[in-house]
Parts: sequence; C-alpha cells; structure tokens
Amino acid sequence: MAIAYDNSNTITGGGAATVTIPAFAVAGANRLLFVTVGSSANAAALTTSVVRNGTETCDEVWDITNGNYFHSSGHRFVAPATGSYSVVVTLAAAQDEIGACATSWTAAHQSVPIGTPVTGSSNGGSANPTLTVSDAADDDVVIDGVHVYDATIAAGADQTERANLVIAAAITHGCSTQLGSIAGDVMSWTGGSTTQWAAGAVAIKPAAEEVPYIGYGTPRDHSGCKPWSSIWRPARA
Repeated sequence: MAIAYDNSNTITGGGAATVTIPAFAVAGANRLLFVTVGSSANAAALTTSVVRNGTETCDEVWDITNGNYFHSSGHRFVAPATGSYSVVVTLAAAQDEIGACATSWTAAHQSVPIGTPVTGSSNGGSANPTLTVSDAADDDVVIDGVHVYDATIAAGADQTERANLVIAAAITHGCSTQLGSIAGDVMSWTGGSTTQWAAGAVAIKPAAEEVPYIGYGTPRDHSGCKPWSSIWRPARA
C-alpha cells in the first residue's frame, strides 16, 4: 500500500514562543500527521510541544540547534482525528523568526510509522543542508525540515517542496518530501549563502499490505473446513 499525500498547511511568525497552524482537513485510512518546525533567535530554543485539536500531542522525532541561532524539529502523530483542526506549536522561549509546516498522509504504518531520524547543522562551515536517510526503502516517503540563513532556497531535483517560507529578510523554513530510494535517499537544499542552518529528515513507513482471502464459499461460513496454508479447503471425514 503506497503512502499518499493528503493535505497540509503552514504558518510563520516571530516575537513569541507560540504559533498556530490554521485548521486544515485530514481524511483517509491509516493516517499520519507530520509537523516540521524551525526557529531562530540569539539563543535558539527547542520545541516544547506540538498539539493538534487541543488533545493530539505529537511525538518528537528530532529537535536540534546549530549551537547558535538556528533550530529545527520534527514531530509526528499516528491516526489523527478526521476533520479540520489547527495545530499549536510552542517553543521553550520567544523566537525572532518561526516557521512550521504540517502535512497529513494516508496509508502510513500505524505501529511503526517512521524510521531512524537523521539530523545535521552548520554554524558557518557548510554551504548547503544535505542529509542522507540510509534506512529509507522503496515504498517509504522521506520528509525533511530545514531552517536556514538564506532568503532564496530550493529543494533537490527529486524532492517536492511542501513549504518554502521566507520569514524575514534572510531567514527561510523549508519542508520537502521524496520517494524512498531515489537519489540515494539524499535530502538537500541549495541557496545563495546557506552557511548557517539546522535540519532533520526521516522516512515515513507504509502500512502493511493486506493479504486477500482466497477460498471456497464466503469468508463468513467456514463450517466443515479447516485452514491449510492461506487457503480454506473442505475437511476430510
């Protein structure tokens, strides 16, 4: 069962510790909510909570800073309620610039929804955010979140941008996705002067395939039968 993009929404802000992503509809089977958050200030703060619908508290996937000004975090919630609800993001302290992107997905695995997250950062030594998600499989969807010191950035050629939010004159939050095992599972962004950044990425795992029923009669009537392999056959007297 292939993971499918459902819906998304974004928000930017600053001068506070909280932003609210406006309500957007979530629907479908085997649902997953994934939220990326980026912030920047003289003392970058970590994310303390991401809550949808007032009750759906997301689990943290990654939460890092570059040791200076930039912060990135990722959060997920399995089986969010269907319907249209907002998402409230709260950081540990007020930040100068905040960007957040919430995406919803269908056909995601409900007990093991993600793989192992990968993070990276630069405080002036690396020109472009680049992360390799080595455990991504063919049917996965890899998602990333970046917060960078650059006014113009672009996701890699095989990536689909879900957010590219210019928050201030030279501060941008980005989120993108791509299918697993494409381009060596490398998630990258390029820009003109992207030397300070924080980023994370992880693979979203697909729901298990359903095994179809094969047998005689209907699945509801198994009287006089016994299981053999995956096929129902009449029992011998």
